[in-house]
Amino acid sequence: MFRSSLSHGSVARRIGALIVVMVLTACGSGGGGGNDAGVYNGPDLWAHGRVSGSSGSGQGSALSGADVVVTVDRNGNGLIDGGESSATTTDSDGAYSLTTAASEGDRVVVSIRSDGYAPQFRTLVAGPYGEALFDVTLTELEPLTCDAAGCALEGRQLVLEGLPEGFGGSAAVFNPVAQADAFPGGFEERDGAMLISGVFASVALTDDNGDPVTTLAAPATVRMAVPTDTWSIIVDMDPGTDRIEVPLYSFDEEAGTWDADGTGHLVDGTGARMPGSGVFRLDGTNMENNGEKPDIRIPMSPEDWLANRDPQLDKAIELLGGKAETAEREKTPGGGKPEATSR
Repeated sequence: MFRSSLSHGSVARRIGALIVVMVLTACGSGGGGGNDAGVYNGPDLWAHGRVSGSSGSGQGSALSGADVVVTVDRNGNGLIDGGESSATTTDSDGAYSLTTAASEGDRVVVSIRSDGYAPQFRTLVAGPYGEALFDVTLTELEPLTCDAAGCALEGRQLVLEGLPEGFGGSAAVFNPVAQADAFPGGFEERDGAMLISGVFASVALTDDNGDPVTTLAAPATVRMAVPTDTWSIIVDMDPGTDRIEVPLYSFDEEAGTWDADGTGHLVDGTGARMPGSGVFRLDGTNMENNGEKPDIRIPMSPEDWLANRDPQLDKAIELLGGKAETAEREKTPGGGKPEATSR
């Protein structure tokens, strides 16, 4: 089965942030994407909602003890200084509520985290008065399998190569079409230009001491399988080369924005099975691509499948039944049917 993957060699400056493949940059102001970035009203902003956790299939259950942080860039310097953040945790029902000072025009970022789950972020611009209601479902991270070659998710939806020895962690890969609600921030760059995502992922790495890793001393390579839902939107940034190149972005968790983070290229993710040992007949014939031919060939038609018939099994039962009867006759004197006896 063909599977497009993306390869990138320097994505790991902020490995704890979410990594995304963006395939289109358009002019104009960006919409909220999966997060509905909007305008809410202050001067005091009431942020509240519920947080649930999901493994990616089915409805999630309430997450208690999740960390909720609301940051407001009140001085407009693009940084979160002292006194510009407020925090709380969710209760046993997954509910949270907090109030923070916010003036009209202030950029507000709501971050929600829980151990073992991909963090989630919502962004908005404060207005004259208001409330911000965010109900969020966090996706459970899957463990990475790591060895000397690197780390990978089961099924190799995400592969990290060139990591230091002893690294471990967890990750999740998202389909931006089917899982748009999980997209952090909005579908836009820092300057407001719209972005369309081909695939995005959340990665949480730990070093050989089990401590969280946010930066790497040397670049690493990340490969992500691109879902078929987004193949049609992929655009080659440089048609003059022999490969399809796409821009990459990483998420600035403090500012709540996406920033350009180099380029990657598509590779053919096709796989092939290779035999680990040979199987030979007694005469030395190799059975690879030369399977044993049946003694009796019984075709099976589509009509047989639809009618839930199995002519091959029926024939086998018929043949085995005949052999059983012959064997019974051979055991009986004269080859006839067994005689009844009485005592």
